[in-house]
Amino acid sequence: MKNKMARNRGYIGILMVLVGVVLGMYMLIHFDVFGLQKNEGNKTTVEQNKEYVERAKDTKALMERTVQTGE
Repeated sequence: MKNKMARNRGYIGILMVLVGVVLGMYMLIHFDVFGLQKNEGNKTTVEQNKEYVERAKDTKALMERTVQTGE
């Protein structure tokens, strides 16, 4: 009886690993993390996010300059 339970736990572990791999592959393809498909002017998702960060930094610098000059 103990041997059968131990075997069942092994199968459940293998099943969980398999589900994790399938879920990871789905997310990798679905969310296009590494640029499997190009979009918005041939920029990957990571490159697009960098552009947004740069825009936010520029906006922050502009706001700080405005506050310092008192406008």
